[in-house]
Amino acid sequence: MKLIWQQLLEKLLPIWMQDKSPDPKHFYRRLFTQKYLQKKQRLKYYWLSLAIFLSQINSLALIIGILLMATFITFAILDEG
Repeated sequence: MKLIWQQLLEKLLPIWMQDKSPDPKHFYRRLFTQKYLQKKQRLKYYWLSLAIFLSQINSLALIIGILLMATFITFAILDEG
């Protein structure tokens, strides 16, 4: 079953998306560099701790405000450089 999905994706995806070798200069292949993967791992812990913190807050407006700011920070961290 997995083989069928892989073949289908190979037909649908562009050629440059099939290459998964890390390249910090390429807009898509930079997602596979060690630096980017470390940032993603760090942000997992950030979001987990944020979820634990937000579970203690009762104000919906405050939760939404914090989530919007956290989303902005996440994008800023992943897109820096």
